[in-house]
Amino acid sequence: MSAAYAVGPLVTAFVSLKLRVEIILSYHFALLLLGVGILLFGQNDRGALYAGSAVLGLGYSACIPSINAFINEHFKLTNSVSAVYSFASGIAAMATPLIISPFLQDHPAILIFLTGSLVLISLGLFTVLRLWLIFFK
Repeated sequence: MSAAYAVGPLVTAFVSLKLRVEIILSYHFALLLLGVGILLFGQNDRGALYAGSAVLGLGYSACIPSINAFINEHFKLTNSVSAVYSFASGIAAMATPLIISPFLQDHPAILIFLTGSLVLISLGLFTVLRLWLIFFK
């Protein structure tokens, strides 16, 4: 996962020369859904776990820069808005282990379900925002 996460921004840097940020975000969401699907259906296969983790790493690799570029393209990002965004992201990242750790021993698949749920929520919000920008801007 870490190798794919490290190589992903390099690949995305070259891809971003030809594609718009909306398309980059779309294929990263597709990679995330594919990775969650591989992890979900290949829970008992070591190769599937490695492949799913690599696909997830590749999918997550350029999400934050792409989301920042997308938001900055359509909205004005001030320092205070960026600070609140960074703070909220940090709090969410710190709270996640505290929330799911009591359940991991008995239900280890909760991590896959949480990842899939968050990817679907993010994809839904991106779709709503994209449609709002198309129809109301």
